[in-house]
Amino acid sequence: MINNQLLDYIKQQLSLNIGKEVIISNLKSQGWTDADLNEAFIAVGFTGLNHSTIPIPPMASAVTPHSVEFQVKTIHPKSKKMLLFISIFILFIMVGGGAYVYYLSTWVPLSKTKVDNALREIDEARQKGHIAMIKSSLTSLRAYAELFFDTNNDSYLGFCTSQELKDLRKEAEDAGGTDFVCKTTDKEYALGIKLLGNSDNYCVDSTGDPGRITTTLPSGVVCPVN
Repeated sequence: MINNQLLDYIKQQLSLNIGKEVIISNLKSQGWTDADLNEAFIAVGFTGLNHSTIPIPPMASAVTPHSVEFQVKTIHPKSKKMLLFISIFILFIMVGGGAYVYYLSTWVPLSKTKVDNALREIDEARQKGHIAMIKSSLTSLRAYAELFFDTNNDSYLGFCTSQELKDLRKEAEDAGGTDFVCKTTDKEYALGIKLLGNSDNYCVDSTGDPGRITTTLPSGVVCPVN
């Protein structure tokens, strides 16, 4: 799933004339998929053109003295405006070509350290997004637990095998959560999961607590107290 950090990184790289293939290679090494990257390039308005693919216009040296002399001799006296236009066009080519050569001679590629730092920041932002998704999935299960309780003769028994729990558990595990735990009694429940990339766990229960970070997963029907 793309985010603003990914879009900002791609815009920065494109502004520095880094090729699309190089950008894709760097980002794929950090775990981004082709689908994410295609969506991101479309989102930043990438057209597929950069300085490396724009052909260098012909330089003025391609116009020989003989060709100029020939043009002057064959142009009708009433076509002076056309001659002026041709002269301006040749001047434009000379100036544009010179500016392009100067740009290439002064362009400094992004250092490897800066690229590594940018990719690390993107990876950290993506990990925070996945952790937020895991927490959101467990928090949503609190509402489903109460609905299950109301429609199951005021009992949480059987909630751990309900379809709603299975669906949200899969969503949390797809985001990187592991070691999911569900404990129920007739009147109480506790749900826990290990968060992505660290040793913390996230737990919700029937006490009304909206959810908390814990050092261990629940062994009973109440979230552990750190």
